[in-house]
Order: sequence, then structure tokens, then C-alpha cells
Amino acid sequence: RVRRQPIRTGSGPPHSGPDRSGLSILLHDLQDEFAELSSEYDEVSRQILELNDAADSALREDLEREQEVVVERMERKSEQIKQLRRHRLQTLGYPGGKAGGAGAQSR
Repeated sequence: RVRRQPIRTGSGPPHSGPDRSGLSILLHDLQDEFAELSSEYDEVSRQILELNDAADSALREDLEREQEVVVERMERKSEQIKQLRRHRLQTLGYPGGKAGGAGAQSR
């Protein structure tokens, strides 16, 4: 688990101090969780593809439901990552969380 850092009240640039590294660690953890979900999705997809036409339809439906649940979890995790990235940009002094330039992603 990630240890929460105390809120900074001192002066200095917003990107200095331990809070920045805490955000980086949390972002890394969320990205790892997303990668695990992606692997889980790939595995369920493989299992579905390996079923032949004569396979138990209940099993296929169970796997498809499981796949849908994994997709929903991936979507939630993606939203968490996006929100944390936006917050991190704001703490680095980019108004609105939009950095612009080569590192910015547009959607």
C-alpha cells in the first residue's frame, strides 16, 4: 500500500517536497493495476476464442460476463489514472492540469 504523505503547508514551489514522489508512486501503482487488468482481459479473451462452437453456451456466457466486468474495471482504473495525472500536473503548476507541449495527450 502507498503511505500517505502529510499535506505541505510551507512555502516553495508546488513541485518540491515528498508529496510529488508520493503521487508518482501512486500513479505507478495504478498503472501496474491497469496492466494486470489488461492481462486478465487477454486471458479471458483467449479462453473465449478457444471455445469451439459446440462448447457449453453457459460457459461462454460466463466468460463473456467476466470479460465485461474486467472492461468496466479497466475503465474505472483508466479514469483514476487520468484524474491523478491531471492532479499531478496541477501540483506542478500547470493551470487546469493541461501542460501543453510534446508531453501532453489529447483526447
